[in-house]
Amino acid sequence: MEALLPILGAILMFWFLSRLNHSGDDSPRANARNNDAVSSEPNNGQRSSALLKDLEASKKAIDTTCVEANELNEKEQEEKSSEVEGEAEESARSVDRNFLMSFLRGEAEYRHQPRRMERFAFGEKIRLGDVVNFLVGCDLSKNLTGLSICRTNIIGSIDETRFVKGNNEICNYDLLSSVTYLNNEGELLPLTGENVTLSLTRNDGLPIVLFVRNHQMTPDVLYLRVYSMVGRTNANDDKHTWQSRNLAALDSTLLCCRASSNNLEDWWRFYQAMENRTIDNIQHGKPLKGLQYAVCEGMFGRVTTSDYIDCGNALCRQSKYYDAQRQYERAIHALDNPSENFKHGDSYGAINFRMVPCLVSTHDKPRAFHFMDIAYFFNSTILFDYIVVSADLADYRTMPLLEQHRDELEECEAKIIECTYQASLTKLRKVLTEDASFLTLGFILHHLLRVNSYNIVSMCVCCNGNDGYTYDVVYDRDKLWRYKFQNLLHDGNTVVLRYSRACYQCGDMDDDKSDHCHDNSIIIQVNAIEDSDLFRIDVSVPGFQNDPNIISDSYGKFSDYKSFVISSKPHEYDFSKSAEEIMTEVGSLYNKEMTHAVESMLGLYHVYLSLLVDFDTLSEDRKFMCLDAAAKIGSCYMELNLPEVANYFLDVGYESCNLNNMMEYINCLVETKDARAMSIVDKQLIMQIDAPDQIKSAWRAFLKRRKAYILIDWGQVAEAKEFLSTLLDDPLCKDYAKRELSWLSMKEKNQ
Repeated sequence: MEALLPILGAILMFWFLSRLNHSGDDSPRANARNNDAVSSEPNNGQRSSALLKDLEASKKAIDTTCVEANELNEKEQEEKSSEVEGEAEESARSVDRNFLMSFLRGEAEYRHQPRRMERFAFGEKIRLGDVVNFLVGCDLSKNLTGLSICRTNIIGSIDETRFVKGNNEICNYDLLSSVTYLNNEGELLPLTGENVTLSLTRNDGLPIVLFVRNHQMTPDVLYLRVYSMVGRTNANDDKHTWQSRNLAALDSTLLCCRASSNNLEDWWRFYQAMENRTIDNIQHGKPLKGLQYAVCEGMFGRVTTSDYIDCGNALCRQSKYYDAQRQYERAIHALDNPSENFKHGDSYGAINFRMVPCLVSTHDKPRAFHFMDIAYFFNSTILFDYIVVSADLADYRTMPLLEQHRDELEECEAKIIECTYQASLTKLRKVLTEDASFLTLGFILHHLLRVNSYNIVSMCVCCNGNDGYTYDVVYDRDKLWRYKFQNLLHDGNTVVLRYSRACYQCGDMDDDKSDHCHDNSIIIQVNAIEDSDLFRIDVSVPGFQNDPNIISDSYGKFSDYKSFVISSKPHEYDFSKSAEEIMTEVGSLYNKEMTHAVESMLGLYHVYLSLLVDFDTLSEDRKFMCLDAAAKIGSCYMELNLPEVANYFLDVGYESCNLNNMMEYINCLVETKDARAMSIVDKQLIMQIDAPDQIKSAWRAFLKRRKAYILIDWGQVAEAKEFLSTLLDDPLCKDYAKRELSWLSMKEKNQ
């Protein structure tokens, strides 16, 4: 029977996914988890009305921003074509609609950059030296000493690896020739799926990494996106991971070059007319039409958060879960007012709920639980769905929760939860037998970038040596995933991974039919920290070609970026040792003096999972150790700037009732502007803890300071000032209250 559990669990999870994908449209059953949660219909006069509208309205069909033109039916195509003719009398040529969309999107993005390079004429070279000077610093190109070129193509194979010496040759390298070619008729055409990673050494600092790819292409105009990443570590590196002064400098620019010698005056007039109409419609609250969406996306992405939600809903209906996930992430990122999110909890919870099937499908279960937890908090999901996600994680709270609410569930629902939980435990036991005791490339990719092994197609290690670069290419996915990370640690190394989220390039994506996020790369730059045995590792992901809109401005135009510090000989564990011994080793790696988060996580995960699979039979001390390991995993994720994953593990650790772990969880909620933070802090303030009076006082003072911070952060200034005034009589809060009141007073005077 035990051997059948994984199969049965997979079948039940498939059923659950299909149910989960549609259950967000049902009226949720009431649950009793949060009696204090407040929800109300958004007021049209409030700022949030445009963001937190009733999501039942989001079932309507979406515009062409979400569905490619070739997915429209013939009638819609005819309507759009006639619309284009009516809108674009300025255009003297008949051009394929896809080309028009590409041109308008690319031209809008090119024109509306904060700064841009001049257009390149037909036949003109795009000199590498000029681009480096523009992106990194004036006249910096004169200090370049070496150039490593790594070109990969659409199927993941390596087209070219070579090293160029000599400053003149490096500066004159033509970026255009690396991503285009001339056909027999002399037409300039793109090399489809071609990505180029350039590693540049220099005599005045750390290497510069550039990434080049085609962005938009029309018969007469080509747009190229160039990304740059420059490490900033030195002897004064603060050794921290994310909140560091030594993070890499990230930048990008969109280049425009003529792809033919044709007169383009008609194109420029056509674009200007479309931009004028687009801006006029936006300013007057009119709906955008047809090609105006392309102009809008190029200028600043979608107009409203509801556009992202509509787009995500349409993609979910097509089983394109990762593509939908990126749209929902943008919507949630735009909802940055936690006070309004709390007031309109029903709508906010429903948006979070829609992330869950996407993350379950892409095997990002801790993040799935985080969003489900928010949805459940705001009564935006049903009890069964909530417990199933918990069961899929083998969360120790699953079975007690099931027993507590068994009378509220159907018999078949309870059976599904039990089978899912047992299947998850079986999977974890198998994982434990396969765990590597050393850091692998796969461990880092999965935990930092939430990437699965099937998303990686190939790897090229560009090894920096005294005589230039040498290259090690790996195509075997299993070998790549288990590649020992220590073997990559050499000063100046650049690792280029071919990366895709598209079902036709990834063989094991189950039911996910995503196809937007393909033909990309993950770039890992290795830099030694002076006068130490440490390396700073910068990991960056350029924007996807067919999904270039970013989710967060914190990465520039990069889709993702992570940075961490690691020992030159990363710590290796002996998993035959006891959990207590491993926790002691972890403590020497992650403390106030050093934050080797990645090395620590390897040991913490092993302790957590090995105890979790037998949680019900453990002694109280070992149960505490399991929860403590979870809390420390959460702290590592916070250090690595992965707050959603951190939230899940800190939530597990919160149950340990250890005050340090509880403080970490509350800090995570507050710092990430979680809409649940105020309610959770208020509940803790009225609860009593079993501890000495001195600790009780310190705990309550911590909660009061956190509440004051939340009130200020949520923009409730009057309430904050009143509450801070009450803290002036508390010796443990007095200095904090004075400082915050002074800051608020200064802020009011400056307004």
